[in-house]
Amino acid sequence: MPLCFAGIMLSITVNQGQFMDRIALPLASKIKGKPVCLGLKQRMGIGLLCSCASMVSSACRVCTRRKMAIEEGLSDEPQAVVQMSALWILSFYVLAGLAEAFSGIGQIEFCYSELPKTMSTIAAKVNGFGAVIGNLVASLIISLVDNVTKRGGESWVSSNMNKGHYDYYY
Repeated sequence: MPLCFAGIMLSITVNQGQFMDRIALPLASKIKGKPVCLGLKQRMGIGLLCSCASMVSSACRVCTRRKMAIEEGLSDEPQAVVQMSALWILSFYVLAGLAEAFSGIGQIEFCYSELPKTMSTIAAKVNGFGAVIGNLVASLIISLVDNVTKRGGESWVSSNMNKGHYDYYY
């Protein structure tokens, strides 16, 4: 079963470019009344905007969840379950999927168009390398924020401001 789902996800990822070319662009052309054609940089820009919007959506969801936890008296219980619909996360995944469809496919096409055909393998790997570095940096930031905010049960900023320390240390 997992292998089947992995194949489905791979097909969805590979076919996102076809979705945009066969459904999204004709729909936009029909709405606008004239042919719409997006360049590679425009696709990547739309993808970045969708990515930013997905983060805003996620922040709104977290703020709403925190407010509900406070209202339910669960703010001091980190393992508590807040009675909140799972549909709150839907907007994040829709926007993140659109970001990947526009930006991911646009980046791959951009790499192929900028490098000579004899370097097509390198073009594909350049995009993958960027994703690896991005995931590594994101993981480091999350670990850093987690470690800084849980020192001794209180925030690093408040504990070090009281001691007169302003420089960051590990």
